[in-house]
Amino acid sequence: QRIALAAGEQQAVQLLYLLADSDAHHRRIEAPATRCKSPARTGFDTLETMIHPAPYAFGNEVTLADICLVPQVYNARRLKVPLDRFPKLAAVDVACAKLAAFDKAKPENQADAE
Repeated sequence: QRIALAAGEQQAVQLLYLLADSDAHHRRIEAPATRCKSPARTGFDTLETMIHPAPYAFGNEVTLADICLVPQVYNARRLKVPLDRFPKLAAVDVACAKLAAFDKAKPENQADAE
């Protein structure tokens, strides 16, 4: 539950940064994306201390923590947030990526993907 809350809070912080930067001078995605890197790192610092990959966030079964974490890591990669400081998060992401359900859920695999 704590991981789900932390991931949700991180997403909310990133959204606030995007909204704050959505004035006429920053309508391109690059400017808000740059601003999201700092809150992503802060949230990831916390999450890195909370999880215990084995291979998923809290053991050998996928939990809500994994389901919440994978999209956050996906977005961090999309926004070019360096993940080398977060080996546990990266390990969980790699383990989840081996599962068909996570692959099917990727944005680029959706019917309306551009």
